[in-house]
Amino acid sequence: MTVSRSSAARRVNFGRALLACLPATLVLGAIMVIGSIPTADSSRALGRAVGMMIFSALLGALVLWLIVRRRSWRFWKVVVLGSVLVLVLQLLTVSSQLS
Repeated sequence: MTVSRSSAARRVNFGRALLACLPATLVLGAIMVIGSIPTADSSRALGRAVGMMIFSALLGALVLWLIVRRRSWRFWKVVVLGSVLVLVLQLLTVSSQLS
């Protein structure tokens, strides 16, 4: 059985998985920049927050790619799943710092 690869539903490589995780990362980054209060230690905190966002985006893209690499999904479904993964990973990394 052969799978036809139309432009609407293609298999997902890691680059497309990373691209699918970027919208949630950008929204989180905008919220972080808007809500940040400038202090003397804000540059270090901003660097830590950006690093955590990059880590959660890359880890989310890896997990997303492992989930959907053998399937042919429409890209909007991959974006929704990628956004959920990034948000969950971001919540897990932030919750470890709250206590």
